[in-house]
Amino acid sequence: MVITLNLADAFGAWERGDTPTARTIVRMVLRATPKLAGAHYLQGLLYLGEGQPSKAVQALKNAALYGPDSPALRLAMGRAYALGGAGGQAEDQFRQTLALAPGLPAALWSLSDLLMKAERGAEAEPLLLALIAARPDDALAWERLGVLRRARGDSAGALAAFTEAATRLPDHPRTIGNLAAGLIEAGRAEAALLRIAPALAAYPEDAGLIRNQALALVRTGQAVAALPLYDGLLAQAAAPDLSRDYAQAIILAGRPSEAVMVLTAVTDAAPEDLKSWFLLAEAARAAGEPERAATAYRQCLVLDPADTLGASPALALLGGEDGPSQLPTPYLKSLFNDYAARFDLELTEKLQYRGPQVLRTLLDRHSARRDLRVLDVGCGTGLSGEPFCDVAASLIGIDLSPAMLAQAEARGFYTRLIEGEAVATLADLPAGSIDLIVAADVLVYLGDLSDFHRQAARVLAPGGLLLASIEAHSDSETSYSLHDGLRYRHGAAGLERVLAAAYRIIALAPVTTRLNRGQPVAGLAYLAERGNAPG
Repeated sequence: MVITLNLADAFGAWERGDTPTARTIVRMVLRATPKLAGAHYLQGLLYLGEGQPSKAVQALKNAALYGPDSPALRLAMGRAYALGGAGGQAEDQFRQTLALAPGLPAALWSLSDLLMKAERGAEAEPLLLALIAARPDDALAWERLGVLRRARGDSAGALAAFTEAATRLPDHPRTIGNLAAGLIEAGRAEAALLRIAPALAAYPEDAGLIRNQALALVRTGQAVAALPLYDGLLAQAAAPDLSRDYAQAIILAGRPSEAVMVLTAVTDAAPEDLKSWFLLAEAARAAGEPERAATAYRQCLVLDPADTLGASPALALLGGEDGPSQLPTPYLKSLFNDYAARFDLELTEKLQYRGPQVLRTLLDRHSARRDLRVLDVGCGTGLSGEPFCDVAASLIGIDLSPAMLAQAEARGFYTRLIEGEAVATLADLPAGSIDLIVAADVLVYLGDLSDFHRQAARVLAPGGLLLASIEAHSDSETSYSLHDGLRYRHGAAGLERVLAAAYRIIALAPVTTRLNRGQPVAGLAYLAERGNAPG
């Protein structure tokens, strides 16, 4: 009875945070009764709290040796292994905890945390969802779910989770900061500023909130107002990514020469920082320093031969060339993965994009066919495929961006979605398997259109239709030319020459599908019927 009483006192002291008393009592109990499992268990918890994982593991093993198995013991063992860096053993203990106590919130949290740190987010998400089902008001679980979704490119899902977290914990700067970041990524910077303002009033020194405020100001065209915020942040702690954001704000404020100085300092201090080199090239180009810009672009290609930032076409333009025959696939994939969250909002509201509607009108004017096997090339988020659902017996989408495809899948009307580059994916599709190919504003990322049209003709069934839009070159005879926006313009006569090999042109008309800086962008829309398709 004395031993039990003393052990209860030890647990009471531990729960109060009086670890010295708890430790003293445990030692006394173990001297008297070395095989008391509860005393070894509490000793393991004490070692765990002191950051001594190896001693904690040994104490907990003794508890398991002398006493019954339990979820609490397995959970503590898992945490001790995790603290000591033994991830595999920790995972095993957490899973055994859940086998003994399915749905135990502490075990779900611990295992999901372990998996996320091991970059196994796909396995962690179901655990977090189970935790949220058990504790729907757990703001930290919602927040962690948002972090996980954001890491895998599901910006819409991340924003939804961050919104839930902020609803449950509205006064915490971190939850508001994450929500603001999600809103900014979704192209809703004005909404982010509204959420940040009251949080900053309560936490005026919070660096995360201040940084999100600065970024939101830049995204809403208030770069000058963001500069003093960046000055204050950099005075506290300099970092390459923060300096890049600052430099971007300086460029947008119309002072690229100052940005060159900032970025030169960054690349001197962090010579492997690819994004800083690219932004330095952009700043130098804007500042009228072409040689410096060219040097920085070349350094980008040294650091990243795959060219995920588009240095090679930018370098070609800098040298007065028309550009390569097509843009690097890694660049386009990275570009649209980053753009996916705000793609629909920016296109439809800021750029007033209406390319798919223009193409649907052109189709209706010349064809009454229905129940078509439709292929949407460069389907993006599904914005381009939606106007064609009612004429489609099946609708396949192709895009090289996984983040874009995730949003297209969420729309629910595609029969099949394929991740891949347009021409290569067309080459893999069966001949004669499609009745209508739609390419809304995707060919602006291809210079030489010959391969695309040849493969499209092969995939189209006899009498099949190709419906597409491009940017128009002012010189009709020009085959293609890359412009500063890293998009291609094509001449009408040049396009007709390409189409003549395998198509009958039904319609080719000047159109405007979007704005750029408030001005209409000259384009062409065309409908062509497959003639003699190449083999």
